[in-house]
Amino acid sequence: MVLVPKAGAQNCTTQYGGGQSCQPVDLTINKEIKDLSTSNFFDNLSVSTSAFTVGKEFTFRLTIKNTSGETFHSVTIRDVFPPNMAYTGGPGTYDTGTRTLTINMDPLPADVSKSITFTAKVTSPMTSSQCTSNYAAITAIERPAGDDDTAQICVTGQVLGVQKLPVAGVNDAWILSMSVLSGVGGLALLLKK
Repeated sequence: MVLVPKAGAQNCTTQYGGGQSCQPVDLTINKEIKDLSTSNFFDNLSVSTSAFTVGKEFTFRLTIKNTSGETFHSVTIRDVFPPNMAYTGGPGTYDTGTRTLTINMDPLPADVSKSITFTAKVTSPMTSSQCTSNYAAITAIERPAGDDDTAQICVTGQVLGVQKLPVAGVNDAWILSMSVLSGVGGLALLLKK
């Protein structure tokens, strides 16, 4: 998935007494997880129970972007891991007590996009029909509200990372050809009248 800048997007909060205060969202973060079978990154992923086993590693990617016309300073990325996953490698500092990865960057110039990858392993299994979310947020001195995003893994009985449409078989072709012939026959009867 390609990160699309939130051009013209705004982060609005309701003010006491009425009205809203809006700031442009020009510091963005997009969080994705790598599909084990295709090596492509997705916002959300479905995996089989056999793929989500204790010790299995998953790769996450954060894409951050500064779409403003100014440089941001003291940029901080915080990534909070779910209870059943733990950080195993990549940039930043990991706090095991809070399960939080912190990455500090300075500066982030205008119109710059950066990608950061890291790995996390499964520490406790999930059963079928359960989902777990990994949360990431970015802030800067100039944008304390920043932006946030999540990537979700859902465990199912089968691998559904990329869903495919069913392929039409011989039986489907026969039904289609019968429908076409019926239509042609009906048209011929109408033309004879």
